Amino acid sequence: MEDKDVITPQKAFQMPILKVLIDLGSKAPPSAVYAHLKQELNLLPGDLGTRETGQIVWKNNAAWARARLVKSGKLDGLTPGMWRITEKGRERYQCEGSSYKQSDYKPVQRRKTRMTRRNSLRITTRHLAHTSEATQEFLQQWGVKEELNLFQHGFKGVRNKYWEFYQKRMRLRADKILRFVHKHEREIKAFLNGKLPGDTSYEQICQWIHFCNLFEMYWEGKELFKMLSKDEIPASLYNWTKKLAEACGLRVRT
Repeated sequence: MEDKDVITPQKAFQMPILKVLIDLGSKAPPSAVYAHLKQELNLLPGDLGTRETGQIVWKNNAAWARARLVKSGKLDGLTPGMWRITEKGRERYQCEGSSYKQSDYKPVQRRKTRMTRRNSLRITTRHLAHTSEATQEFLQQWGVKEELNLFQHGFKGVRNKYWEFYQKRMRLRADKILRFVHKHEREIKAFLNGKLPGDTSYEQICQWIHFCNLFEMYWEGKELFKMLSKDEIPASLYNWTKKLAEACGLRVRT
């Protein structure tokens, strides 16, 4: 196994994150947390590499460690662009901080991107976006290309037209569509229950939120958005995904 394939596990980031936030006065923007974390940790060669999405490996894992801390109540995830420790987080650091050793966490092998059936379908159709991935900007561009009257059809109408186009282009039978939907339902629920690997990309979570909005998984869409960090993904993608998550939240309360 090459050094570039060995990385620090996400669990090893949790205690240093709590320490850094305490040192910084309970809260700090991600850039400040990352700068101090880099001094706290003995990063491995693989940590300094980048993922297929362009994210630096150790920063991506730190962000996921932060998401786990938010989920367990150790950090407050309600303030966009700010990491904030909670009283519960302080209590955990007081109990475990003095005994923390990064060497207690065995380095893990970096996961490789696998060629899935979904990826192969996208390649054979020249990266034709699935409806769960089609953003408003993409649908607008597609509508213009297809010479649709966007004002007449509206966003919902264009999305429905694209769904018909996608079905015809992909030649998907109804049973294949149902299998696709059920597969993603299982993945989303497993992820929210902590049963999927934590190195799922932010782009994948955005796609899942779009999927939840389309297929009326409103509670799941709202919960998935809590796992996103505004500073980790492009602003346009974050803002559009936020609108979808807010729409899911409104449906949950009705």
